[in-house]
Amino acid sequence: MVSPESRRPALVFDFGGVIFNWDPFPLFGSFFSHDRQTVETFMKEVDFRAWNHRLDMGEPFAAVVAEQCARFPQYADILQAYDQRWLETFAGAIEPTVELLAQLHSDGLPLYALSNWSEEKFRLIRPRYPFLGWFRQIVISGALGLAKPDPLIFKAFEEQTGLLAEDCLFIDDHLPNLEAAQARGWATIQFCGAAHLADELHQRGILN
Repeated sequence: MVSPESRRPALVFDFGGVIFNWDPFPLFGSFFSHDRQTVETFMKEVDFRAWNHRLDMGEPFAAVVAEQCARFPQYADILQAYDQRWLETFAGAIEPTVELLAQLHSDGLPLYALSNWSEEKFRLIRPRYPFLGWFRQIVISGALGLAKPDPLIFKAFEEQTGLLAEDCLFIDDHLPNLEAAQARGWATIQFCGAAHLADELHQRGILN
């Protein structure tokens, strides 16, 4: 088991919305004159959230997209673009969070990541961001076949890292994920921006 290191918690970060910007609107909007309401209607019609969750759980993009093209042939070009032009949904790092990560890393705090992400797409961006090397371990849902908020993903994270639930402080922007972590016995902070996170860490005596 991992030692408690003077009881400093392992800071476990979500990626999307916390460290990286991800938004399918720029890609899908290119097919709908960048009208957000039309894009939202399209995403609801094709049940985007449900099958994107399957991608987060590790199902191959090519297979899932082909299945959806068969269901919605009128949108086949848009759906195929989600695989072929996926990088257009990725808007890079959230710099204030990266600056805070740099401080945490410099202070020697143990950094980990637990994120819902297709492993095949995460491989596209990982080499582009050297700061990902600051994390002691990065656990991606697509590699586990599990995705938040499934409680089992938190158990799997503990098993992979050797951490105990009481060692973990989970930082995520999505409340259901935080509630699932809390049920496992993890401490949590809801991410509402880097400044708010820094304040929370100060108040808990984690950040100087």
